[in-house]
Amino acid sequence: MSRFLRGAAVAAFVLALAACGNDEGYTTFTVPTAFMRVVNLIPDSPALNVYVNDTARTSQNFESSSSFFQILPDANLYYTVNYQFGTQLVNILTREVVRADINRDLTTVLTGTLDNPTLIRIDNPPLTQTSVEGKVELQFMNAATALDNPVNVELMQGGSVIETDTLEFNQYSALASYDAGDYQITVRDSVTDDILWTSGDFSLSAATRGLIVLADYFGPGSERVRMLTVSDTVTSPFANDPLPSAVRVANLTSDQGPLDVYADGTLIASGIAYAGVSDYVETPTPIAHLVVTPAGDPATVLSDTESLTPVTGSFHTLAVVGLDDTHYAQLHVDDVRRIATRARVVATNAALGTGPVDIYIVDPGVAVTDVSPRISSLTEIPNSTSSQALSLQEGTYDLYVTNYATKTVLYGPMRIDVANSGIYGVYVANPDGGSGDPTVQFTDDFN
Repeated sequence: MSRFLRGAAVAAFVLALAACGNDEGYTTFTVPTAFMRVVNLIPDSPALNVYVNDTARTSQNFESSSSFFQILPDANLYYTVNYQFGTQLVNILTREVVRADINRDLTTVLTGTLDNPTLIRIDNPPLTQTSVEGKVELQFMNAATALDNPVNVELMQGGSVIETDTLEFNQYSALASYDAGDYQITVRDSVTDDILWTSGDFSLSAATRGLIVLADYFGPGSERVRMLTVSDTVTSPFANDPLPSAVRVANLTSDQGPLDVYADGTLIASGIAYAGVSDYVETPTPIAHLVVTPAGDPATVLSDTESLTPVTGSFHTLAVVGLDDTHYAQLHVDDVRRIATRARVVATNAALGTGPVDIYIVDPGVAVTDVSPRISSLTEIPNSTSSQALSLQEGTYDLYVTNYATKTVLYGPMRIDVANSGIYGVYVANPDGGSGDPTVQFTDDFN
C-alpha cells in the first residue's frame, strides 16, 4: 500500500509541474550548467584518456584540444588521466578535484612530463557577443618544459610593445581585451632577454577569444619552443611563424645507383646510394621544382616534381622511388617527438608494382596466420596513404610483409629491436637491381 501511495504522489507531482507550464506567468526553468575542455601539452605523452567522475570524456594527443563539453556546475568533480600500455591503463593523475561555477568555461591543461604531470585549471566566464563587441580577448600561458627561466610574452602592434606578461612555467595571464587588428608576438627569456620565438604578423577578429600557449618545439632550427593558438578540437601554429622546414632524402630507386636531388636549383642531397638516407637540410617552402638526377649527371632528369610544400616547423623525408622509366618523389612529414612509453615505427611502401601490402609485427615465433596485421593496405607511392605510423612497446619482434588481405609472405621474418622513446623507419622497396619480391630497409632514425 505504501509503495502505491508513494508512486501516486510522484505521479501527481509530475502532473502538477506539467500543468504549471500552462499557467499564465509561468517562467521556464533554465538548468544550470558549466563547460570543460581538455588540452594536452605533455611533450612525451602518448594519447591521454580523460575521465570525469569515472566517465570517459575525451582522448587527446600532444598539442590537441577537445571541444567544450557539459559538466555539472558548482560541484566537486573527479578528474582522472591515463594511457594505454599493452592491455593495461596506467593512471598519471587520479581523481584530481576540478570545479566550475554555474555558467563558466573551464579549460583544463595537462602539462609537465609523463612522470611528473600537472593539471592547470583556467576558469573564465563564457564568451558572449556583448562581452567582446568590437574587441578580442586574449590569454597567454607558459607550458614549455624546455626552458629554465620565466618568459616575457610581448604583444606588439606596429612594431611597438603594447603589453608584456611575465610567466613562470605553468603560469597563465589574466583574460585581457584588445581592439581587433594586426599584431605580433615576441617571446623572450626574462633573465637574458634573448628572443626565444616570434610569431610574424597575424590578425585578430572582433568578438573572438584566444588562449595562446607556449609549448615545446620539436622541429628544425635552434628554437626550443613555439606558441600555439587553442580552439575547439585543435591547436594551431601561427600562419606566418618564421620557423624553418627541413628535408632529407631516402633513395629507394632500385635500378639507378646514387642520386642527386635539387630543390629550386640548390643541391640538397648528393650521391645518395640505394637504401641510403641523407642528412636533413633546411629548405624553402614551397619548393617550385624538386629535381632528381643520377649522381654527377645534372642533365639527365629522372623526375621533376612541381609545387611541393614542406610544413613550416617540421622535418620531412623525401622518398625517391623508381623502377625502369617510372620515377616519383613523395614528401612525408617526420614526427620526431619522442614518447616515453612507446617506440614509434613509420612504414612506407616504396615497392613499385607490388600493390598494397600488409605489415605484421609480431612476437618472435608467432606466425602471421595467427594474428591480424599491424598496418593494413599500405599503398605504394605515389598514393597518399603510402606512409603510416604505429606505436610499439619496447621489445624484440619479427616483421613480415604480405600481399594485402592475404597471408602470402613477400618478405620476412626480419628480427627487429625497438626501445621506448625510439623512432624507426620501415621502407618496403624493390630489391637492389629492381627485379623480384620486395625487400625491407629498417632504419634506426634518430636514436
